[in-house]
Amino acid sequence: MEASDQHFLHLPAHHLIYGRVPKAANSSVKAALTRLIRPELQRSRRQLGQRLQHLFRPSRSWQSFPSQMDQYWDLLPASIARPVDRATALELTSRCFSFAVVRNPFDRILSAYNNKVIEIPVCPGRMRAIGIRSGMPLAGFLERVCAARSEDLDIHVLPQVEILCVAGRPVPTWVAYAENLSVHWTFLVRKARRAGISGLPRHLPTKNTRRQGDSADLRSLLADRSLVALVRQRYRDDLRIFYPWLLEGELSVEKVRLGGPRRPRHFFGAPVAPLRAA
Repeated sequence: MEASDQHFLHLPAHHLIYGRVPKAANSSVKAALTRLIRPELQRSRRQLGQRLQHLFRPSRSWQSFPSQMDQYWDLLPASIARPVDRATALELTSRCFSFAVVRNPFDRILSAYNNKVIEIPVCPGRMRAIGIRSGMPLAGFLERVCAARSEDLDIHVLPQVEILCVAGRPVPTWVAYAENLSVHWTFLVRKARRAGISGLPRHLPTKNTRRQGDSADLRSLLADRSLVALVRQRYRDDLRIFYPWLLEGELSVEKVRLGGPRRPRHFFGAPVAPLRAA
């Protein structure tokens, strides 16, 4: 089963591109984007109601369908929103406001593990295909994720560089950080307004934040050097481009969650250069 490479959402009428990274406030951002396109949704409500109700639940109003579902966006008319791949998104960035949200690989992999392995009775098919089973220990889960080829990984554990980058360059112009998203979101909304995009909510909706504020599982992971080594091995490029301060040395919850930039990072032009050895 081939995985889709259409990781970006293009909203043509708003000249906006969003890079979708699962387990990095993705559901919250998509809820915010739904508010942005609300006028278009209302104008197309009859057509959309027929298309979405037929696919999902005939007894429910189409307006109650969860926007965090990728199928919701896949079925919208292309004039409102269309999923695009990295190459297409890169071509559009010169005339669109583009952004994404990333998350440190330690919290992100724990979120995927808790949600897809512990909380639900059956793992997603792509996880089962690489030997992951419901309820398995974290160490075994990480070993299988590390051993698998990227093209075989479920999107929830795919490295963020393979979602957002082309030839070592992040496609989005702005990259916000989940660890400081309340501040970063305000910055993005302000930048979007300057680009002529109004309608994004001032405060990001809160969706699927089950682990917010919980640090026990992260503290346990960081205390195990072998598990830290596995995460650093699998997500080295994520760390190199987005979280270089986590590449080496001892880690703490505070360093992982509070060590990021105070505002979204601006990426434009040349590929990100590898860090030089000290």
